[in-house]
Amino acid sequence: MTSVKIYSVCHNDFGDYQNDLIFPIQAGSAVSSKKLQMLSDDKGENISNKNPNYCELTAMYNIWKNNIKSDYVGFCHYRRHFAFNKINNKSALFTEKNINKSVFDKYGYNNNEFITDLISKYDVILPKKVNLERFTVEQQYKFYHPEKEWDALIETINELYPQYSKTATELYSQNEIHLYNIFIMKWDLFEEYMEFLFNILFNVEKKIEISTDPFHKRVFGFLGERLTALFVYKKLQEQDLKIAEIPLIFFHLDKVTENKLEAIEIEDKFNEFVDKNKDKKICLYGAGAFAEKLLGKFDFSKLNVVGFIDGNANNKAPTFKNYSVYSIDEIDQLNPDLIILTVLSPTYLMQTLKTLPQMSKYLNKITSDLFIF
Repeated sequence: MTSVKIYSVCHNDFGDYQNDLIFPIQAGSAVSSKKLQMLSDDKGENISNKNPNYCELTAMYNIWKNNIKSDYVGFCHYRRHFAFNKINNKSALFTEKNINKSVFDKYGYNNNEFITDLISKYDVILPKKVNLERFTVEQQYKFYHPEKEWDALIETINELYPQYSKTATELYSQNEIHLYNIFIMKWDLFEEYMEFLFNILFNVEKKIEISTDPFHKRVFGFLGERLTALFVYKKLQEQDLKIAEIPLIFFHLDKVTENKLEAIEIEDKFNEFVDKNKDKKICLYGAGAFAEKLLGKFDFSKLNVVGFIDGNANNKAPTFKNYSVYSIDEIDQLNPDLIILTVLSPTYLMQTLKTLPQMSKYLNKITSDLFIF
């Protein structure tokens, strides 16, 4: 009988599902204070300590390098799983609020024979593509992440795998792509992909300075998402591979995540915001790469922006994109009516701001939903 192992990558105890095909594995075990009751990525040969930058890829590396073979090997996330019995459904996502057996049973997980038979019909299984709307794959990455990361990726592909260069140009000029570092592959393809993936990423790591920002430091996880599609796209050009696209179950999907993945068009939203708030005194919080992108795209001169507030103002230039930069301690002298978070991780930032006494009387004036993608 065909052997299948699908690893559900976790970083916390989310009540993750497990059966004879699904195996939860803790990513970043070597750098976590929590030791979860599941497989871990720090056994044998591993890069578990790189998890803050490589995300779920540290679990893949561990399975690959320690030769934990099965006919098919797959990876999903604690809140993203394949909806196997929805393979013929046009939807890309099925949203659920709770991670439990009854929910998984709705999607065929109570029938391992059905899942195994389905998987064995294909060489590769991927989630459905994400439509990036107004962006190409390259544009989307460069808008939300430091451009030097992408440039280093393309340079490395051209150096190490020149046979992929044309394919990369074609794929990354499109406006849809398979994402999430989620897939199921035959073991021989998986081994080849792992060699390809980590050879590229380890070389990119030598060329870039890894950000300390909580979001941007996950750089190799983000780049890895784009390499899965490239590898499969190239193999499709070379071989007669059988590939299936299967919808995903998303657990605890919130609007922040949904919008970031779908890259929703927000020009109209911005104009509506201007109409409602053009007479207010506004501060922007976060004088960084994402703010620079936003200032380049949207006309902030329509608003009464008095400057930037930044938690690291003392280490920054006194102005940013022609706006003065102030520290949190100077917020009272600005006394803004509204504070717009111009960062990619507003939820994380809000948790920090809530702990700062200087911000206590301004918390109800903060908005983050304007630039949630």
